[in-house]
Amino acid sequence: MTDAELETELANWSAWYRWHRRGRGQAESMEGGYRSPQHWDVLPVTKPPATDAAAAQRLELAVCSIDLWAHSLLRYWFIEKFRPEKVCRLVKKVSGRDIRFSDFDAALGEARHLLLIELSLPATTRKARALDRVQAIKREHGTG
Repeated sequence: MTDAELETELANWSAWYRWHRRGRGQAESMEGGYRSPQHWDVLPVTKPPATDAAAAQRLELAVCSIDLWAHSLLRYWFIEKFRPEKVCRLVKKVSGRDIRFSDFDAALGEARHLLLIELSLPATTRKARALDRVQAIKREHGTG
């Protein structure tokens, strides 16, 4: 996979994840399910972005399989769209890895490289590694 292809995949993953996280265009409260008995000519519905869900889910599984610092960096940068300074601070808080602001581009490149390696593995291996990582996090926090 080339850098341009990875960039396209990351943009697709970001759009897909942000759309599905926010409740698919409706309020997440009970009021979001309310339908008025009145009929309107045009309903204000937000259309989902044009994404490839299968490719986004494949990338999500790969991101969940890589080291926590790289996972956090990619998620905060591509999904949350935080500034580099905030990404560095949050990655240190979550994973303990200290990334200086001046090293952000190099760290992002390293995270992308880890992601490319993970994407080159068979899907069953990625899934097993992702499940192992979740179990390790649960044990670490005493919830598993």
